[in-house]
Amino acid sequence: MKKTETIIKITLVLLLLGRTIQHLFFDSPIRGVLYSKHFVNPILQLLNINFNDYINSPNLDDSINTVIIIIGILFLTLSGLTLLLYQLNNTAKKIVLYFSCFMLVLIAFGYFKEKSLSIGQFFEYSSQMFLPLFFLIKKQKQLFFFKLTIGITFFCHGLYAIGYYPIPANFVQMIISGTSFNNEQAFIFLHLVGVLDFIFAIAIFIPKIETPFLWYGVIWGFLTSFARIYTNVYVDFFSSTLFYWIYEFLVRIPHFIIPLYLILMKKNNLSFLKRYIFNRRIAN
Repeated sequence: MKKTETIIKITLVLLLLGRTIQHLFFDSPIRGVLYSKHFVNPILQLLNINFNDYINSPNLDDSINTVIIIIGILFLTLSGLTLLLYQLNNTAKKIVLYFSCFMLVLIAFGYFKEKSLSIGQFFEYSSQMFLPLFFLIKKQKQLFFFKLTIGITFFCHGLYAIGYYPIPANFVQMIISGTSFNNEQAFIFLHLVGVLDFIFAIAIFIPKIETPFLWYGVIWGFLTSFARIYTNVYVDFFSSTLFYWIYEFLVRIPHFIIPLYLILMKKNNLSFLKRYIFNRRIAN
């Protein structure tokens, strides 16, 4: 296995580990789905269960808590199996990767429901929920696959940054906490970044200009991930605040590792091309 693929494998392991921490120790967007009549009632009807009986059950909260714990255990298992991915046979490998993808899509769907069914919220998780599929697609399509998923992620992030969707209060607060900006300056900065996110989503498909924008993706992807820790971890409550916010960082690692991977692969391809041309000249 190439070193560059090892980077993606470790990224997936950390992503799954982040979701493990979230579900075993904190909460899950799946809770909202399991309380929603719109999503739960069709399943209840198949089981001949009345929604009012379901929602008023005194054991409902405990049952949902159990489901969330089970999801956390599944993520932990998938994280461990992904670490051993290349020691698995092809069938087991496919099961682990497809099921990881399914679980990550499920979480994205939970946030989609939580954010008033904003389609941009769902697809903002593209680089996370489709990451396992990297190991299942043909080598020659991997770079395009990564450009597509990270481009969609940044584009959807830009929809929030420019205010197409309501700008999340935590976006503004992180900018203010991490800089000396006031509220107005933070909004201006977010609008600027939103425009850059849109340009990034297009520019990475244009070979002549992709590299500087990929570096933008690495830097901005890292800053938005690390900001969860930097702006929310307090010295007086270091261990507790760090433990809470570390999973928010872990699940966003693909946002800067994927652009970095694309840069590394471009350099590798250019080096290969230069060696090929050099060898051809010697041969002639």
